[in-house]
Amino acid sequence: SKGVLTIGLLRLVQDGRIECLDDPVAKYWPAFSSKPNVTVRHLLTHQAGLSNAYPENATLDTLLDWSAMTKFIAEEAVPSHEPGEEVHYHALSYAWLVGGLIEAVTGEPYENW
Repeated sequence: SKGVLTIGLLRLVQDGRIECLDDPVAKYWPAFSSKPNVTVRHLLTHQAGLSNAYPENATLDTLLDWSAMTKFIAEEAVPSHEPGEEVHYHALSYAWLVGGLIEAVTGEPYENW
């Protein structure tokens, strides 16, 4: 899924809907404004600091709730390190981050893009 999401996001760059990989995510996803130092490039390179960003007491049902998790990752999650300074594989959160950004830019579900 990471490859497909990456291609979808890079199509937005190609089409000019995302201007630069070094732009803050919040430029395109206003709900992400609490993390002004996280760039689009950080999402793609697993450097956002959100690899282990899960709600406290999250259940499997919580993690499978796309809307709840994209809302959490944008509005409540706090980076574990300064974005760009470390690389930690975003096993689950990559989809919420990149898919959420695609949805914010396109205004439609990521799977339609």
